[in-house]
Amino acid sequence: MAPHAAATATAAAAASGSASLLQLAAWRRANPAERGRGQRVHPVIDALAAALTASAALEDSLLCALCCVTSSALGPAEDSSDKAEVAVAAAAAAQDWRLRLEAVAASTSGLSLCFTQDGIPPDGAALEAVTVAYMLARKATAAAATAAAAANAGNVSAGDAATPARAWETWWGGY
Repeated sequence: MAPHAAATATAAAAASGSASLLQLAAWRRANPAERGRGQRVHPVIDALAAALTASAALEDSLLCALCCVTSSALGPAEDSSDKAEVAVAAAAAAQDWRLRLEAVAASTSGLSLCFTQDGIPPDGAALEAVTVAYMLARKATAAAATAAAAANAGNVSAGDAATPARAWETWWGGY
């Protein structure tokens, strides 16, 4: 289960504005029929939960693939082992940035990214904080995917995880 999946909110919390941005995003993703009702929200709310899910799936596939590459690189090919170590470090950095994005979303009020009844736009500072955290997470995730490809782990599949290349397409293509 992705860490942000535990950030659930009730319909009452979402409607009253007491939910965090992370809770509101998770709730709206779980209840797509409710998206057109109530207050108008900034589109980042609906993209956030999907982006975090795609990011966590990419991390899983990267780490599974890198485990396969690392265990097969334990032989004399030192260059391959060095690239795998760089890719593992890059994957850890990407996970760190995803967790920072989750922390920003968990500490931001969901109401701050909603339009008011009078049509006043969402809080610019809150939107900027989420956007910056997202962009840094995306940059770190791209570096991790590139490092995994350099370590020949881009098309390695382990277990039920998608290959990192496929997971990257999902993450990059949609978010």
